[in-house]
Amino acid sequence: MNKHLIIISLGRLSQMIIMFITYRVLSTVLSVPEMGIYYFLLSISAAFGLIYANPIGMYANRMLHGWQDHGVMIRNLKTIVNSFFVGSLLTVPLLFIFKEKISLDNHNWLFLVGVLVFYVFSTTFNGTLVPSLNLLGFTNQFVIWTLVTNSLGLLLSYLLVTFVSSDPLYWLIGQGISFTFCGIVAYGILLSKIKDNPEHVSVVKPHNRLSRVAKFALPIVITNLAVWVLGQSFRFFYKENIDLTMLGELAFGLGLATSLSVAVEYLFQQLYFPDFYRQINSSTSKKDVVWNQLLNKLTTPYIYFTAFLIGLSPFILRVLADVKFKNSGKFLALGALVELLRMSGNVFTMATQSEMKTHKAIGPYLTGGALTLLGIIYISHHPEYVAYTPLVLMIGYLAALTFLIISVGKIIQIRLDLFKLLKTILVSLIFITGLIFSQYSDSLGLSILINTLYGLVLLYLLYRSYVQAKTIEAL
Repeated sequence: MNKHLIIISLGRLSQMIIMFITYRVLSTVLSVPEMGIYYFLLSISAAFGLIYANPIGMYANRMLHGWQDHGVMIRNLKTIVNSFFVGSLLTVPLLFIFKEKISLDNHNWLFLVGVLVFYVFSTTFNGTLVPSLNLLGFTNQFVIWTLVTNSLGLLLSYLLVTFVSSDPLYWLIGQGISFTFCGIVAYGILLSKIKDNPEHVSVVKPHNRLSRVAKFALPIVITNLAVWVLGQSFRFFYKENIDLTMLGELAFGLGLATSLSVAVEYLFQQLYFPDFYRQINSSTSKKDVVWNQLLNKLTTPYIYFTAFLIGLSPFILRVLADVKFKNSGKFLALGALVELLRMSGNVFTMATQSEMKTHKAIGPYLTGGALTLLGIIYISHHPEYVAYTPLVLMIGYLAALTFLIISVGKIIQIRLDLFKLLKTILVSLIFITGLIFSQYSDSLGLSILINTLYGLVLLYLLYRSYVQAKTIEAL
């Protein structure tokens, strides 16, 4: 068996176990209304991540191997880290704008700002440097320090909310400390293993380099702003108009779907992205062929996992969350469909990045974001329709994906194996049968058993998809 697959898979499995424990603890120590506030605070962080940090991080991923080949990687990483530090301060105006919405009665305003700025910087700092270990081939170190980040963050957050204050801000402080510490360690590993060429003299003038980065990153900024509207904006419009308990149930169900989907998404990205980035940086590779291979590799596991979340949603929620969140099950199932559309859109967005034509994603996501925003505003004035929020998100993501496919089709010939796609959908229906046993979801023991049995089937199918993916060639 492939050693890289074993290391990455065991690492990701361990991370998911930690994440399961995290959700269980989080749903126990925070009330339903506090959970709504917690996800609202995360939305503030996500706004910075998508609008500022993600575009810079994506450019770094795209150029990482080239920087290493030219002996300028450490210098450029230092520049990126400095930009994250300065950029995190830009969240202060954003926090001031939403001051009335995010005020917590128990805390001084400056304390709240300080916590969120610290958390924002720590997540972007860690989220760029630790994954870089994997992209550059240091798989063992990547897995170790990702696990340490998650486990240490869980421990610190639990201790703070248990012994200091049962409050969302203290949970974020624990996470931020862990992110920062492990990010520093990852930075040190890179410094020890990779050396810049001291004799290298850049032939690219600073203003030309800035122009190159801006050309790549600015379209991503606009695109990510629309992505934030698609996935996060409802928390801002609903906070004052929707009952906090209902908002907490909605946010928890959709948030759980996102976290679980991202875990699987990152697993396959960690398996496939190092080779993908290496190949698109090679002058001998055909970028359209490389991207089509990625598309066919990722589609199958995404569909399998989406069906798993839908069919097992009552049992997953029973195991991962406190019983007070039992009404979030339907939002977890609907959120799985939202996440499938999101992940599919991400794959097509990779095509625009591989071709260095990131502006091609702007129109599709702005269209989807506008549709979602209209629906969210309507629901915010008609709270009786709040349960339809996932459908509004689906409409927005589906519109974005549709127009993104059209846009990508103009720069790359899309070669998706439709027969394999249909076969994958039919096989995935085995997970939907889990809903037949939903009456047993009140039992924790039976929920664990059913999750385990179906989980073994999922693991087999995901492994088989990986083995088959190794043989994929350009169609």
